Amino acid sequence: MTTGMFINHKIIALILVSAILINVALADQSAEFQKISSNPSGFAGKKVTLVGIAHIYGDRFFLYPNAITAQKSKIEKSAFVVVKPDATRYEKLDNHWLRITGTVDPSEHGPLGGAPFGIILDDLESLDRPPLKDPNVYGILRNDTNGTVTVQVSVKNGYSKFAISPGGTHIQTIDKTSVAQVMSPSGKITTKRALLPPTLPKEYSDSTNQRYYYRITNHSIEFVPPQLAKSWNRN
Repeated sequence: MTTGMFINHKIIALILVSAILINVALADQSAEFQKISSNPSGFAGKKVTLVGIAHIYGDRFFLYPNAITAQKSKIEKSAFVVVKPDATRYEKLDNHWLRITGTVDPSEHGPLGGAPFGIILDDLESLDRPPLKDPNVYGILRNDTNGTVTVQVSVKNGYSKFAISPGGTHIQTIDKTSVAQVMSPSGKITTKRALLPPTLPKEYSDSTNQRYYYRITNHSIEFVPPQLAKSWNRN
């Protein structure tokens, strides 16, 4: 009985020590993020290694120093990870803890210009930690016209503007306020639609993946049931 209690105490002690070491390591990583964020030009061209939680969708790859900044999508606290040609192949690592190595580029701030610095990716490693539960809802927009379209999607805290080539798709975080506008090369709005109207039937919801699908035609933005979007490739 005494031996068993002694072993249990040793196990508990080891768990506590491991937890403390992990927390210290995470604090060190947050501090490293803060050092670079406060003076990106001072690290220009330097190779660094950072650990954080990745948000990856389409051509966007942000690394956050901790769970709080990742859950709240605080881009101003993140690093924009520059991947060539794009980050699509890493989407399966979305919301995972990663260790990345790369070169600091103070001129890279991400598509919306919010990240304080960029990292030109050299290497990455997925860490053995539970991934972060994704609180976001996503819209997948597909261009079914014969030409490239420019789309602007608004959300309650801003908007995103991007181009989609013919047959291509784009993944975008959306919320109940989101409106998509398709614009001509001159900037004229050709069609617009609320992406999550209150009356949207449940058949259009991919609840498992927290996604909705939309087809852009020459004159409209159409809702698409998830079962009809299974073959879509994300570009």
